[in-house]
Amino acid sequence: MALALEPRLLNGARTSIALSEQFRVYVLDLLGFGLSDRPSIDYTEEIFTDLVGDFLREVIARPTVVVAHGLTSAYVIANAYRRPQLFERLVLVSPPSSILEESLPGLIPNALKYTLRTPVIGQFLYNILTSRRAIEGYYDRQGYHNPGLITDELVEYVFSSAHQSNSRFPAASLLSGNLHMDVYEPLARLQIRGHNASIRDKRGFQARKSSYRYPCVRPFQPATPG
Repeated sequence: MALALEPRLLNGARTSIALSEQFRVYVLDLLGFGLSDRPSIDYTEEIFTDLVGDFLREVIARPTVVVAHGLTSAYVIANAYRRPQLFERLVLVSPPSSILEESLPGLIPNALKYTLRTPVIGQFLYNILTSRRAIEGYYDRQGYHNPGLITDELVEYVFSSAHQSNSRFPAASLLSGNLHMDVYEPLARLQIRGHNASIRDKRGFQARKSSYRYPCVRPFQPATPG
């Protein structure tokens, strides 16, 4: 079994097809993103952590290879620590170093969150942040090294997804940092045999976890020992 979390749009589809040659694959869009519903709730990191755990326990119900990208890696690590019997292997694709740091949103991020949640001003600001030009600029700066991959099809897909009803509510939590989860301790306590997990932080240092037993954590681009 394999569960792919937060697939990267069209690339995620290709990854799922490749995985399906050897695994039965479930591709899960988290609540508020992708093709999932977008209720007007206060989105938090614990909501997503519980959703991942519930899906693994109630739908798959057996040890699973879990592939997670970006911030979703933190929710998967938390579940692997709490419910290791549900995991066969854990693959983290580009996990941000911030998941190894304690961080609480300040006054300005929280003000942004509550502003974006308002019906008039919030929707207006959200429409600016998710315009086609803004989406293309984001992928050009942070999404792809090769700008040729930023196609009109990709931009239109993201734009359509971002402009579904109530989309500003999950975005408000994401942009304000309220979906951040510090998993330094859970990662340190994971029991994984024979593999190292290392994430390079913004200062260039490595947070190393070794002599693990279970499950197997394999970052997509492990830091090179220096």
